[in-house]
Amino acid sequence: MNDSATLESRRLDPDAPIGFPVSTVKFWVMSLLTMNLYLAYWAFKNFDKLKAKGNKWISAIFIKFSFFYLLEGIENQAASAGKPIHLRKILLAVCFFLVGVLSVATSKSSLLSVIVMVLTVIPCAVAQRALLNVNQELRPGAGIDSKFSFWDIAGASIGGLLLVVGFLVPTP
Repeated sequence: MNDSATLESRRLDPDAPIGFPVSTVKFWVMSLLTMNLYLAYWAFKNFDKLKAKGNKWISAIFIKFSFFYLLEGIENQAASAGKPIHLRKILLAVCFFLVGVLSVATSKSSLLSVIVMVLTVIPCAVAQRALLNVNQELRPGAGIDSKFSFWDIAGASIGGLLLVVGFLVPTP
């Protein structure tokens, strides 16, 4: 089945979610406890389901540079499903990129790194919230990823331990 046929079948299927909607709690917990590695997974799943511009693997790995296209994909899918939304794509993409630059500059300080890590999630959380709203309105029967799998718990546990160790071990 080609991409346009896949998109059309998703649009017509009332149970197929638009994009990769994740519950707010799971999104924040996984993002923060995996030190934002979850954002790459979330981006990959969205690039795949939204058929956004670019290669889904490269776009997810270099999310700092491709975030605009992810936002554009969310807007396009919402519009094609009958619920046009306006995400301030340029503003969100620039903020996401600048916070990424800031994360490199603050990598020597544990507390600043955590603050920047939280700031990095905010633009993604805006996009995720838009996905949830569109799905709740247009696809009330669509599955929202809210359960923590074994791999989610393992990743969050390892990331949480690394965060604690990062605070306990002094930086030279």
